[in-house]
Amino acid sequence: MDLANALCSLASEPRFPTIREIDARVGALARAFPSRVQAETIGLSREGRPLHQLTVGSGARHAVVIGMPHPNEPSGALGALGLAELLSRDDALREGLGLTWHILPCADPDGGVLNESWFAGPFSRQSYAGGIYRPPRNVDFEWTFHRSDLAEPGLPPIPETRAVMGLLDDVRPELLVSMHNTEAGGLYANVTEAYPSIVSGFRETSRLTGLPVDQGFPEAPADILAPGIFHEKPLLEGGVMISSTDYAAKYGTFGVVVEAPLWNVPSVADTCLTQTTAAQLYGSIEKERNEVRGEYFGWLERLDRHTHLDTARWRAVHAGSEHVAQVWHPPVDAGQRLTVAEVSTVKRFRDLERLRLAGHIVAAIADSPECDNESGQAVQRAATVAIERWVGTAITGVFCGLEASVAAHVGIALASAKALAGRS
Repeated sequence: MDLANALCSLASEPRFPTIREIDARVGALARAFPSRVQAETIGLSREGRPLHQLTVGSGARHAVVIGMPHPNEPSGALGALGLAELLSRDDALREGLGLTWHILPCADPDGGVLNESWFAGPFSRQSYAGGIYRPPRNVDFEWTFHRSDLAEPGLPPIPETRAVMGLLDDVRPELLVSMHNTEAGGLYANVTEAYPSIVSGFRETSRLTGLPVDQGFPEAPADILAPGIFHEKPLLEGGVMISSTDYAAKYGTFGVVVEAPLWNVPSVADTCLTQTTAAQLYGSIEKERNEVRGEYFGWLERLDRHTHLDTARWRAVHAGSEHVAQVWHPPVDAGQRLTVAEVSTVKRFRDLERLRLAGHIVAAIADSPECDNESGQAVQRAATVAIERWVGTAITGVFCGLEASVAAHVGIALASAKALAGRS
């Protein structure tokens, strides 16, 4: 497989597509390659939007690709579409991998619509934060897979998750790729099985795209298979929240979660030790979070009864309230000195949290006529000013460009498919 040639052939993307445009591209691809591609609707979202799936190829083995599992991560939609288009036109690549691909470009169209204000740019941290929507976990596609056969079955499934659970049960894939993107950082992936053969493809993808390998902390406890590749064992016995890769693992599926950044932060690849210990860093972060808590809950008090509106955006605000109230604890010994990359990880999580908190407030007020009063406008202005201030102190990076992010998704998906050849 010539990965460099495959990634070079991907179409240039000037902006992120809207949900309508994603749907239109699904239909256009099926019409362009009627003998190789079939499009079907596998379910409806909570608000009645179709969940489109593209089936590409006719291999005896199956792969499932999920684009945009979180609605504020649209590079996954472009990655899924780019992969589908590449496989449709490249006979040798498609046939050589020996898979039938089931590709869902957008797993959360309802949430995607709520993010569309920033999809066309300008691609700045301000515009992104000011238009963000991230669902609460109980309606989050990636965290509402459900195993009724287990003592700890996970959260109740939402319609989108139920549709994909049905797909996974039908095809029992050898490979599942979930295409996410981080806000700022580097390239990394979580894998459910420690196949060394994926390492070379991951490294080549990083080299070809110019995206640095993220060598900070994993988001959840995991072993390090190689720099930027975290081996996170699936929850085969159940848990509080079950993900797509956890669910598919009951079929022996190799699960891969791709995380490609929107903003490139070179420090994520710096493994030099600092003089900062985990206790020192997390102590200073909690002081900053206390200041954020005071500011954030002050906004909610000023809004008073309007925060009780039952809309998707206000539910996201309330979920943020619960998140920011929790204390962060170091994932390593308190006295351990941290690397530059590890310090970067924690500070980026700090940036992500507070920008998301303020952004949800700004967007919720903008979508609520009930808040079109002096108090609501004052809080919206205050939250907008806070976004500008926090962007100014955030770990900054250069926008990657859509081509690099899309190529990263496609490259790791192809590398994962190739790695399956090494399975015993």
